[in-house]
Amino acid sequence: MDKNTILKWNRYHAILMLVSLAAYLFLRETRIPLIAGCVSITVFFWLRHSFRITHIWHHHKADIITVTRLGFLGYFAFRYNFHHDLIIFSGLLACVCLDGLDGFVARKIGTSSLFGTYLDMETDALFVAVVSVLLFHKGFAGSWILVPGFMRYGYVLITALFGEREVHVSRKYSSVMAGLFFMALIIPFAWPSKAALIFLFLASAGIIVSFSFSFYDFFRTKTV
Repeated sequence: MDKNTILKWNRYHAILMLVSLAAYLFLRETRIPLIAGCVSITVFFWLRHSFRITHIWHHHKADIITVTRLGFLGYFAFRYNFHHDLIIFSGLLACVCLDGLDGFVARKIGTSSLFGTYLDMETDALFVAVVSVLLFHKGFAGSWILVPGFMRYGYVLITALFGEREVHVSRKYSSVMAGLFFMALIIPFAWPSKAALIFLFLASAGIIVSFSFSFYDFFRTKTV
């Protein structure tokens, strides 16, 4: 799949996810963002014409891990009303644990690709969006959690308006901040407390600051 196709899909995906947020706020149906994200990612796979079943295990191990993570998220988020919060926490924790594994496997066996990178990023973003909606819907956090929850999609659309730019800045703390944020998102399901809420608020603030730096890096870079 060429880069232009991936970027175009990424922008439409971001629009769809923001529309799904609006639909959730209007209808109060938590599954809307999850369904929208899963359908869009399925289209992403369909657009990848080189994806063949016979080559999955040898060439797409990392993608399999990412899809497994997506499956865990889909099951536990879709059926959150049918399970105890501790069960939901366990399923979401499995998603977090698998998050770093797909990238490690891709680098280890030399199958890193632009498709895999975007699949991983958008699965992460969907995880954050869906869990933030659940936290708000269940009363674990206020509406403010939806800001960091859907910020990735706003970033994609805003940067798309100003043209493609080659941004090579890599901040070491970004992955650490993301990991802390993921944990902060799921801890309230196991320990709904004031301490968990404070941790979630601080981690959310850290993610917003991280995105602010990303915007800064983007706008100080020349257009391609």
